[in-house]
Amino acid sequence: MSFAKYAIIDESKHVFEKEPDLYWKVKPPTVRDEVELSRFYQEGRVVVDTTGKKVVYPWSNIEIAIHQLALLFGGTNITKEGSDELVLSDKADVNSIEKYLGTLPTPVVKELWNALGEAVPTWGPGKTDPKN
Repeated sequence: MSFAKYAIIDESKHVFEKEPDLYWKVKPPTVRDEVELSRFYQEGRVVVDTTGKKVVYPWSNIEIAIHQLALLFGGTNITKEGSDELVLSDKADVNSIEKYLGTLPTPVVKELWNALGEAVPTWGPGKTDPKN
């Protein structure tokens, strides 16, 4: 059974606006992805201040974008410069995906996050409220 009447079941393929030969796939979220995102929102970012006290700050929008994109990564055809080797395998772990996304120009991450929001209406920009 596919449960197509309940959820998004097909992945989405985003073709880059300024690099039309490149794409990034967004997989549909599972309940496990939703739980992980909820935990991410609740944990916040722990920073040690100048007095040594731990302070929890909320995640920034770009940190949320990177985490959401990593959780729903479905694959890409982006290759390493000067090589045919992909920058990420389809089975890359969340940390590797986040690390790669952190190397990209901000407009690229924002374009991907917008595409994620179009593919998955409850995720993406403007949908960072954990109550969504």
